[in-house]
Amino acid sequence: MKHIAVLVIVIALLGGAASANQITTLSESSGAAIHIEVLPGERWTHQGKMLLFKFDVTPQIAVWIEDLHGNYLDTLYVTQKFAKQEWGGVRGQDKDKTFRSSSLPYWNHKRMEQGLASPTKNAPLPDAVTAASPTQKQAFSIVTKANTDLTEIAVLMEVNNSFDENEHYSNKPKEAAAEYNGQPAVIYRAMVNLAQPGTYAMQLIGHASWTGETDDLIEDLSTLTSAVCIIEKAVVIVE
Repeated sequence: MKHIAVLVIVIALLGGAASANQITTLSESSGAAIHIEVLPGERWTHQGKMLLFKFDVTPQIAVWIEDLHGNYLDTLYVTQKFAKQEWGGVRGQDKDKTFRSSSLPYWNHKRMEQGLASPTKNAPLPDAVTAASPTQKQAFSIVTKANTDLTEIAVLMEVNNSFDENEHYSNKPKEAAAEYNGQPAVIYRAMVNLAQPGTYAMQLIGHASWTGETDDLIEDLSTLTSAVCIIEKAVVIVE
């Protein structure tokens, strides 16, 4: 009986490992089915340092859709730390304010321009669009639905790794932007026709505001180094 129990645990763990490469959101939606396939780059994870402590850093990610004029339509996926404001170990965090708003500022400002509130601990995003950030440097898929009556849309992805400083962006508290460390978030976009099944490549189109205070999309990437290596490749697949 003991051996059977051990076998059951092993099978369960293997099954969990296999399913970890797929994130499913908006499963109850009636929108058009799409997949976002992501191949992590060489800087998907890295080691951060605070005082004497070292820790592994994984990216914060937001995926959403817009119309062809750049107007926000809907959120497809946001990593749990930002969506639920579950940063862990943060003392004195105001549960009615967004902590580390500069993590995903471009997406967040797009939402707020449509009258939607920035997520807080007391008012997080719904479970339907949230999941943990993939921790392994392995290809993964976001299986989701595009809730829109439009045929032609843009699918965008914002990605940010904290503590990835370079000569232009510091980790030092006196030199860094408020609540921010390292390089700003980078943004990818694919122009997609939901009526035409196929694969649409996501292109790197710029980076977000370093401080997170504006909705600026900055096309000049010359000050970025490892931030452009978080993602190697990403595509949107319309079924």
